[in-house]
Amino acid sequence: MMAWKYRYVELPVVLLGALGIAHCSSEPATGAACANWMQNPDGSRTCLDDTGTPTTANSGPGSTVTTGGTPTGGTVTSGTTGIVVLDTSAGPVTTSAGPVTTSAGPSTTGGNGGAGAVTTTEGVGGASTVTTDGAVTTTTGGGTTLGTLRVSAGAYSRDHSIVSFAYPDGAGKALSLVDSQGVEIPLQYSSTTGKATFILTSLAAGATADYTIKQLDQAMPAGVTVTEEADTTGNQLFVRMGDKKVFRWTLVEDNFRGAQSRDVRAGYIYPIYTPSGLNVGDDYQADHPHMHGIWSAWTLTTFNGHKVDFWNGYDNSGRVDLAGMKGIWNGPVTGGLVASLVHSDITTNPRTAALNEDWIVTVYKTHDGAAPYFVYDIDSTQTTASSSPLILEQYHYGGFGYRGSEQWLDVSKVNYLSSEGHTRTTGDGQRAKWLAQYGTVDGQQGGYAAFDHPTNFRHPQGLRIHPTYPYWSFTAATQSAGGRFEITEGTPYKSLYRVVAFDGDADAALLNQLFNDFGEPPTVEILP
Repeated sequence: MMAWKYRYVELPVVLLGALGIAHCSSEPATGAACANWMQNPDGSRTCLDDTGTPTTANSGPGSTVTTGGTPTGGTVTSGTTGIVVLDTSAGPVTTSAGPVTTSAGPSTTGGNGGAGAVTTTEGVGGASTVTTDGAVTTTTGGGTTLGTLRVSAGAYSRDHSIVSFAYPDGAGKALSLVDSQGVEIPLQYSSTTGKATFILTSLAAGATADYTIKQLDQAMPAGVTVTEEADTTGNQLFVRMGDKKVFRWTLVEDNFRGAQSRDVRAGYIYPIYTPSGLNVGDDYQADHPHMHGIWSAWTLTTFNGHKVDFWNGYDNSGRVDLAGMKGIWNGPVTGGLVASLVHSDITTNPRTAALNEDWIVTVYKTHDGAAPYFVYDIDSTQTTASSSPLILEQYHYGGFGYRGSEQWLDVSKVNYLSSEGHTRTTGDGQRAKWLAQYGTVDGQQGGYAAFDHPTNFRHPQGLRIHPTYPYWSFTAATQSAGGRFEITEGTPYKSLYRVVAFDGDADAALLNQLFNDFGEPPTVEILP
C-alpha cells in the first residue's frame, strides 16, 4: 500500500520561531536558556551556544537532555527553581518556591525538566463588543492610542468568541481595546504566537464593530495564572481561572497508582477540571496504565525499518517523555505553557529519538466572573529527530488520547456525542469535527469536548471510542481517515485541538457554536 506523505499546512495561531524554538528542551535549575540545540543520536541534546558551559539534566526514565547557556530575553527571578521571566513590561509574575523533587518513578536524576521553567507574562488581553451578560470588562483610564481595530463577525453570530490576530506592534506592550461606548476591555499580546487576543462578547452575523487600540501604562490584572507549586511528588504546574483550577501539567512523574516504570512519564494534562471542580480525567488506571489524562503518542509505527509502539508501554519498544519546559505565561485573557516532548525508540541502546514534539497550551478567560466552561487550545508540532522518517501505519487508535473519569468505568455513567450525532455505540471508527465525553462524577454531571481544527491533517480525523473503557482518541491513521502516512524530515506534522470542559450534559448547540468560533473565527482588520 502506498504511504501518504504528510504535507505542511500553515496553522493560524502559533509561530514557534517567535520563541526561537528549534527543538524545545529543558532549562537548567539556574534558569539558563539555550538558543541553539544539537540533537544527538542517543536522544540527548547538546547546547551549541557559546554563552555557557553545557550541562546535563534528566528528561525521563533513562534519557537525558543537555542544557546550558545564560538567560536570553529575560531575567532570573529569586527562588530555588530559577524561573526566567519574559515580557516583564506586561506585569508581575509570581512563582512558588521549593525544590523540585523526583517522583517514586524510574527517573535517574531530577524530575523531567521541571526546574528551569520559563515564566512569561504576556501583554494585556482581550475582548469585544461589551454587553451586560458577563463580558470581560475593565476600566483603567488613560493610555496612548495606537490605531483602530475593526472586527467582522462573518457568517455566524458571536457570543464570547476568542479572536486572535497578528499584531507585531503589540510586542512588549500592555494593551486594551475601547469600544464605541467608551468601555475598555483587555487585549493581550503573546510573544509565543506573535498575536494579540481578545474576547468578542457579542456581535450579530454579518455585523462589524470598531475599537480603539490603547497602550496602557500598566498591565490589567491576570485572568489566567500558571504557577509552579509543590505537589505530592515534586513541583507541578497548575493553571487557574481566578481561584478555580483548570488543569495540572505534570512537570514530574506522579505515579500515584504504582504503575510499572514502562508506563510512567510526565508531560501531559491531568487532572482535567470542570468549572465546578469535577475531575473528569483519569491517569494510570489499572486497565490501561499507559493512558494519561490528555496525552499524545502514536501506536503502530515503523521507524528505521522496525516496529515501534509509543502508546502501549507493555510493548517495550517506544515511549514519550517530557524533554523540558520552554515557558509559562499569565495574562488577563490568556495564560499557558510551552513544553517539549521526545518520542523515543527504546529497542536500541542507547535509545533513539524518533520525533521531537512541541506543545503550546493556551487557556482563555472567556467570561467575567464565574466561567460557564473552560477553554484551552493544544497546539502540537512534531518533527523528525533525524533524517529517518516515522511511518504511521493504518491503525484504529493513536495520535491524541483522552482518558475519562475513573467513575466512568461504569458504562451507565458516561455518554459520548459527536458533531455528527454519533454515540459510543455508533461513533467508533467514524470521523468527527468534535467529540464530547460526559457523565456522572461524584453525583454531578460534567465532561469535556475536544475539537479537531479544520487545518489539521485529514480533518475531520478518525475516532477511536472504546466500547467499555472510558477513553478515546483523534487520529489521522484510521481507515476512515485515510490510513497509512509518514512524517518526514523538513515537514512538521502540525495539530491543533481545542478542549472545552463543562458542567452538566453536553450541549450540542453550544459545542457547534464554539466549534464555529474555532474553525471560522471572526476576522480583524487594523485601520490606519
